[in-house]
Amino acid sequence: MVDLGILELCGASEWASPAFVIPKNDDHMQQITDLCSLNKVIVCKQYTLPIITNLLDQISGYKFFTKLDISLICYTFELDKPSQEHCVIVTLFGKYKYKHLTMGLKCAPDFAQKSWRKYYVVSRALMYISTILVPSCLPGNTTSYYLKKYSTGWRPMA
Repeated sequence: MVDLGILELCGASEWASPAFVIPKNDDHMQQITDLCSLNKVIVCKQYTLPIITNLLDQISGYKFFTKLDISLICYTFELDKPSQEHCVIVTLFGKYKYKHLTMGLKCAPDFAQKSWRKYYVVSRALMYISTILVPSCLPGNTTSYYLKKYSTGWRPMA
């Protein structure tokens, strides 16, 4: 995550959350960060998630769908300097600060949902938490079309 520019080594900090890795079933490792203490003091600007029944009404009549998993969307949003000073983790290898929004912060889903809607409000594509669903009447190139279209909305991390 350091190589990707998501984390940066840091020195002393007033804030620090414990972090560790656990093995996953597919021989990969998953980082776990306990942000409970930080989440208690964060003031969120709430953004209401769409109502599922309204989303289902919007896609009625379509026969084909492309589903895009955007579970790492948080890492596309850069944190300002004061936020970085609060988003510090302690690992076996030292202290690191997040330079990008991290999953686990209670404001992350609201922020991602609001940001996504701002960019793609005119599209048929629907977003709910970490999934984009693109309806289509015909099978075919919907996946490649939407991957090209949506890859321009957020810039790469590094």
